[in-house]
Amino acid sequence: TIASKGGGKYVVTAGAGNELTINVSAEVEGRVMSMGSQQYRIKNLPDPKAFFVYGGKHITEGSISRSGVQGASLYAGYGPDELIDAKFSIVGFTLVTSKSPARETTGSTFSAAQQADLQKLKMGDIVVLKGIKAKGPDGKVRNLGAIQLDMR
Repeated sequence: TIASKGGGKYVVTAGAGNELTINVSAEVEGRVMSMGSQQYRIKNLPDPKAFFVYGGKHITEGSISRSGVQGASLYAGYGPDELIDAKFSIVGFTLVTSKSPARETTGSTFSAAQQADLQKLKMGDIVVLKGIKAKGPDGKVRNLGAIQLDMR
């Protein structure tokens, strides 16, 4: 277990196991005194959600324009209204379209071949991003399912 202090806050990073005990002490009149301890149960982070990010928007399904996919990427997180704020990174994903073979890539951005495949699509064509994998701050790689989009 690692604890760090900064800006009046403490960040505790749990190690192995499923329980954590926090001991609090304070210096009172020159003596360090125990103020108590509390045991907490440790749970794994829940799986985040995968988002298609373009033009400042984060979507999980819907319609996109061909020009909208330029500079697009994938993002994994809990969303702006969730209580949990944890950093995830996309490890890789597969692009599937009706016009091209399935293409895998690493990272959160589209490869040059995937970008070319997207530019071949016409209105009504379906785009599926599947096999989306994200790594969390706990080091665990999670499978996030698929995102289906249609070209408009």
